[in-house]
Formats: sequence, structure tokens, C-alpha cells
Amino acid sequence: MPMRCLTVTGIDTASHIAATQSAARFDPESVRIFHPRDERERDRIVAEYFDSRLGYLKELDYARLEAKVTEGLAEFERIFARRPVSTVPPRYLWGSAAEKAFAAHGIRYLHGANKQGGRHRGAGDVWARPFGVRLGEGLIGIPRNTDVEVRPDNSLPSMETVLEEADQAVATGQPIVICTHACNYATDGPALGNQMCDFLGRVLDELKRRYPDLRYLSAEEAGRLAERGEVSVRLEGQERPLRLAGPLKSAWLAGRDLYLRRSKIRLYIQALAVLAVLAAAMQIVSWKRTQRNRDEEN
Repeated sequence: MPMRCLTVTGIDTASHIAATQSAARFDPESVRIFHPRDERERDRIVAEYFDSRLGYLKELDYARLEAKVTEGLAEFERIFARRPVSTVPPRYLWGSAAEKAFAAHGIRYLHGANKQGGRHRGAGDVWARPFGVRLGEGLIGIPRNTDVEVRPDNSLPSMETVLEEADQAVATGQPIVICTHACNYATDGPALGNQMCDFLGRVLDELKRRYPDLRYLSAEEAGRLAERGEVSVRLEGQERPLRLAGPLKSAWLAGRDLYLRRSKIRLYIQALAVLAVLAAAMQIVSWKRTQRNRDEEN
């Protein structure tokens, strides 16, 4: 049976208590700069990684993007007095230049959502990336599969939905990777912050009750687990090690994403499919005509 483990992303944690208390380490200025609540400000942060003026998301040149990564890492080190080994690209969107910049600064793991933004020119969404998926520059992806994030209207998800997502992760041999952001606990007022901490605590209590052998992991520990490939994901009913499952599943998802998000590629594939059907139909007609001629000769 795969190891059952849990990490709470957005909050650096190795224990239940740390998960519900670390938000206080964020100071107001850092929250204002890097975690704005205003939609326009969030769009500005996305624009710092991508240029959308051409009608699609185009990655910034390496020098500009690397400067933004350097700024963010310096702020992290100022607050936590250490260099990070993992990060989350804004809106889960990144490209090859970002991967190069992250790797150059010692980042090894990219946390993201179960619905991961496309890596190339902001292409669409790629669903259900497996835990430990191999990315460019030797980086490793750690998708978030259990969402306890506060909603835009300040409501919380239902406990039933959260537990269903966690159970699905366990059933597919993946760690429970909880999606939450410490900034939300620090910026929305004491009442909502306390409510969110209470909800997260109840989620962790219930998961511990369901899975008594549950092991808590920090973000770095989860990344090291992914590097070793100790957790399996199921593909078509069979368990395969991550080092095989990750690239195979990622290749299929990338192809699917190109088909769904690139109209020219979609039209090209559809045209090829029509031609293939027509060719098959002509082969069948030719075969039947040949059979009929043979029958007449006999």
C-alpha cells in the first residue's frame, strides 16, 4: 500500500499546529505586494510573468522574468530567513524561461493546482497532473489536489467536497496536497481568519481520524518524496512508478491540451481524421467491388 502523507501548500508545515499558526509570519507589506485581494492587482502580478497585449499570454524575456523571480525570492528570505526550494508561479502559469530562472535560483519544486495552467504561451489548462511530474530544467511538479481555499465571496468549501478530494488522492496513490494560502488568514480580518483556521483544523482532524497512519510533510519533504518516486499513480487501473507514469501521462495531457486550445492544430487533426475515414471508406468500397467481381466470375 502506498505511503499516506499530507502537505499543506501555501503554509510551510511539518505538523498540524504549524499549519494553522504560520500565517502570522506574513507582514502586511509582503501581503500587499505579493497577495493582493483586488482582481486588477492580481492581473498585474500575472502580467509580471506574461505579456497579454498581443491577445494571448506571451512569456516575458528571460532578463525581465529573472528580475521578478529574484525580487520574490529576496522577499521570502527577508521574512523567513532562508532560501526557498519550492514556489508557485502566479495563477499556475509559467513557461520555459520561468523554469530556467527558478532552477538558477535553487528552486526544485513547483506547487500548483490540480488544474495546472499551460506551460507554453499560457496555453489552456492541463488537468490532473500527477504528483511528481517532471518539468523542464529538472524541476518537479507537486499539484494541489485538495482545496480548502476561501472563495471570492469569503465562503469556505464544504467539508464533504474537501474530504472527497482527499479520499480520491489516497485512492490513486498520491499524497493529500492541501491548497490554501497563508495570506488569506492574515488579510481578511480576524473573524474570517479565525474561521478559516478553525475549518482547516477540522479538516486535518478528520483526515487524521480517517487515516491514523497519516504522515505530515513539509513542502520540501513532499518534493524529496516526489524525487525518489516513492508514490505511485494509477494509469488505466495499473500502478506504475512515478518516473514512468509522470512523463507518459504528461505527454498525453500535453497532446490533449494542444488539441483543445489550438484551433489550427484542432482543424488539422480533424481534417486528417476526415481523410482517414474517407480513405477507409474507399478501401471498403474497393474491397466489396473486388469481392463482387470475383463472385460474378465464379
